[in-house]
Amino acid sequence: MLNLESNSIGVDGAKALAECLQHCNSLQALNLGSNDIGVDGARALAEGLQHFSSLLTLNLNSNNIGTDGAKVLAESLQHCSSLQTLNLGSNRISADGAKALAKSVRHCISLQTLNLECNCIDFDGTKALTESLQHCSSLQTLNLERSSIGADCAKALAKGLQHCRSLQILNLQSNSISVDGTKALAECLQYCNNLQMLNLESNSIGVDGSKALAEGLQHCSSLQTLNLGKNSISADGVKALTEGLQHCSSLQFLNLSYNNIGSDGAKALVDSLWHCSCLRVLNLERNSIGADGAKALAESLRYCSSLQTLNVKSNGIGCEGVKALTEGLLHCSSLQRLNLESNSIGDGGTKALIEGLRHCSNLQILNLSFNKLGNRGAKALVDGLRHCTGLQYFELRGNDISTDNIKALASHLPNCRICPSQ
Repeated sequence: MLNLESNSIGVDGAKALAECLQHCNSLQALNLGSNDIGVDGARALAEGLQHFSSLLTLNLNSNNIGTDGAKVLAESLQHCSSLQTLNLGSNRISADGAKALAKSVRHCISLQTLNLECNCIDFDGTKALTESLQHCSSLQTLNLERSSIGADCAKALAKGLQHCRSLQILNLQSNSISVDGTKALAECLQYCNNLQMLNLESNSIGVDGSKALAEGLQHCSSLQTLNLGKNSISADGVKALTEGLQHCSSLQFLNLSYNNIGSDGAKALVDSLWHCSCLRVLNLERNSIGADGAKALAESLRYCSSLQTLNVKSNGIGCEGVKALTEGLLHCSSLQRLNLESNSIGDGGTKALIEGLRHCSNLQILNLSFNKLGNRGAKALVDGLRHCTGLQYFELRGNDISTDNIKALASHLPNCRICPSQ
């Protein structure tokens, strides 16, 4: 293996390296990520790659090779029939570059990981790649985040993924696949029953897309990570999703942040989270769940004894909500990170929270910023956090707490970095 990532070797370095590599025909892994080798550097490397029939891993991420660089590389990759991992993310590759790469991918029948994130591959590039994926039955990871993939692209992609029955990770974050694209992908999930991670964050899937996805998730019993943040799914979308999530008993990570699910959405989650006893991370940031939603969430936490991270930032749960949430935290002895920023819990809510945190001896990060805390709440924290001996970072920005009380907290938490109120 040769790893020269982030070394600024540039075009000249890539040319010199290419000459040297002609004598290293047993090389199995080459990592030149973030080196700004450009088109000319890619062209030089392409000549060297013709000698690497044993190459298993090639990482040229973030090198500005562009479409022309992708084209010359594509010709050489046809000689790398043993290639398992190809990373060309963030390279300004257009649809024409993706089409050229698609032709070479056909010869990489052992390909397991393909990363083309942050490239403008568009419809034509996606369609070409899709046709090539039919020959990649061993593909396990496909990353097309921020690749200018719209609904039509997603439809084409779905057809190709039907042949990728070994697929475990699919990342399509920030691609505007919308409702129609989600429906097509949902149908192909029945062929991807080994899927472990699905990232559809920021894709405008909406309520109807959530309903379609719910049906597809019924086939994903191995799913461990589901990211649906920033998708405008609302309460009705969550209600639909709960039916699919009931089949995802292995789920460990769930992100529904920025979806305006409200209290009704939080209540709907109760019906599905009790099936997810393995859940470790739950992100519900900015969802306006309010006090009623917090009460419902507290009920769900009774079934999430493995929970390590809970993010309910900016949800307006208030004092009453945090009091209810505290009861749920009694069951979360594995909790390591708790984010309650911007919830107006006040001093009264803080006192209640402390009771729950007594049972969270593994807590490492606590965020209570912008919660209208005063000195009474701070004094309660001084006493209550004695049990959180593993606390490493405590954020209290935007609260009305005196310097003396910040110092008192620091003295009781000598191994914890405290970001004081300002």
